[in-house]
Amino acid sequence: MALISQQLAEVIRKLSKQLVDNVKFADVIVGKVEAVAPLRIRIEQRGILPAEFFRLTRNVVDYEVDIEVSHGTENRAGGSGDPAFASHNHDYQGRKKIRIYNGLKKGEAVFLLRCHGGQEFIVVDRIHDHIVSGEWL
Repeated sequence: MALISQQLAEVIRKLSKQLVDNVKFADVIVGKVEAVAPLRIRIEQRGILPAEFFRLTRNVVDYEVDIEVSHGTENRAGGSGDPAFASHNHDYQGRKKIRIYNGLKKGEAVFLLRCHGGQEFIVVDRIHDHIVSGEWL
């Protein structure tokens, strides 16, 4: 009985080693965004791949979130001198929806995880701060 247990244990060890040796875990890869509409990312080993190869995380897409605010606006004067446009402020409170513009831009470098099998990639994040544009006060 002890001999059978030893043989079984040895078979299990060999199978476990083969499994670990043959499994390809996810690889971290760097890519470069070549286009955003439709999305195309250059991966050195494979060239430029189209959108269907990628799954995007929230770090690299535009999305909306709810926030809660409770403050007042700053005083601002109207313009024409009409009393209806006199300097005033008001409360700004409650739950509000805002849009986060976090989508990828052409030229950005991104971290990718190559999924098992290599036919799908998860775009995890950009390597550097993203390119921003918009109105800044």
